[in-house]
Amino acid sequence: MTFRNTLPFIVYPCTMILYIGMFYFLKTMEVHLLACTYLPVAFGAAAITFFELYIPHQRNWIANKNDVWNDALFLVTVQMILPKILTFLVAIGLLKVLSFYGWQVEGLWPHHWNIALQTILMVLIADFLRYWLHKFSHANPTLWKFHAVHHSPKKLYWLNVGRFHPIEKALQFLFDAMPFIIVGVGEEVLALYFVFYAINGFFQHCNIELRMGLLNFVISGPQLHRWHHSRKAEESNTNYGNNIIIWDIVFGTYFFPKDRLVDELGMVNQSYPLDYISQMQTPFSGKIDKVNLPLQSIGDMVLNRMLKIKMFIIKQKLYKPLVKKSEDPVNTQNRVMLSIIKQNENTEFGISHRFTEIKDYKTFKNHIPICDYEDLRSYIKKQDNEKVPVLTSTMPFMYNQTSGTTGTPKYIPILKETIEALRKTQQVFSYIQYKACAEAFYGKLLGLVSPPIEGYLESGTPYGSASGHIYKTMPWVAQLK
Repeated sequence: MTFRNTLPFIVYPCTMILYIGMFYFLKTMEVHLLACTYLPVAFGAAAITFFELYIPHQRNWIANKNDVWNDALFLVTVQMILPKILTFLVAIGLLKVLSFYGWQVEGLWPHHWNIALQTILMVLIADFLRYWLHKFSHANPTLWKFHAVHHSPKKLYWLNVGRFHPIEKALQFLFDAMPFIIVGVGEEVLALYFVFYAINGFFQHCNIELRMGLLNFVISGPQLHRWHHSRKAEESNTNYGNNIIIWDIVFGTYFFPKDRLVDELGMVNQSYPLDYISQMQTPFSGKIDKVNLPLQSIGDMVLNRMLKIKMFIIKQKLYKPLVKKSEDPVNTQNRVMLSIIKQNENTEFGISHRFTEIKDYKTFKNHIPICDYEDLRSYIKKQDNEKVPVLTSTMPFMYNQTSGTTGTPKYIPILKETIEALRKTQQVFSYIQYKACAEAFYGKLLGLVSPPIEGYLESGTPYGSASGHIYKTMPWVAQLK
């Protein structure tokens, strides 16, 4: 066996031993703890970069300039700057609040143990908490939108281990850092934990041909973690371990087929954007993680949130009452009919057809014969010319005009109540569409309507399109869509 063939078996253990050993060596030399922490991590990253180029697992996973630029932004802002800010806020905020109220957390941590044993304990506890957060992030649709950022790359190499949305990173901080800050874990333990956490994380995502052997039953390494990044849900919903794989073995989510390699990585939506700026927006851009949708602008996101609120209001105010009334359609329709009859009983048409005597559908049929438009044309014309309640108790403010292809054009009276009823009908119909496929509303809406005013009758009353009138009077927010 050549040296190159031996490397996959020894790179991980030798690298971890070397740089954890460097941490201890620098500490015994009384080097500043910050240097003890970051020098081993920096050298570890350099070594892993070398091995990715020397013995890559997949040549098509070798990073290009765009990959490196975007992943470096994630590493600096999300993995380096954000935790410092969060740690500072916890230190000056939460700890002072606990101290103010006399809630001192003492005696919970075994400070008398040596730092290696304390670090092992911290790894076990932190990974237990992160295991359940990670598992829940795959199951909960809202958390998944943020976690999808980490699953978006189509290749794995060490630098994209830091690709997390800041909101998810802040949530992780609550599980794998804040509890240990609160119980007062010492700086040296936190530093050693960071060295292991960082270098093991680099390996977890690395593009190095490795053979972890028995370590695959202890460490959450690259051979296991690559399956977690599979496009196939049945493969990616496994191996949740952050540093160790023990909790996956205990809770039955361990997955390691040895007869094949992982196929495609990344999202179901292969057009999911991969650049840094876009991925700050993707969790707020609808179901872009599952459906091939365009990335929404900030303005579109705001409009869609407002639309969601509006749809909720329509649901509560119009849709649910309609569903309730549809459970008894006969009585509902009878009440609507009688309300219309009551409203118009003092019109010329209502008086001549004895609306006051109508009590139900049967008497309605007896009092009002079936009419076509020509039977009503004279009523409509008289009401428009004389402005008196002939056919309806309120005056039409416009008319719909038919094409006139089969005869004289017909003018259908449009009341304020007609427009309001039509508006509510369209809102209910829009809600039903939104309920069935909310993504259809994420782009621009195309409104096809006739002009609200196409002309005027001799009396000066306009005629045109009722739908055009509704479109023209829509709220400006809806028109922006």
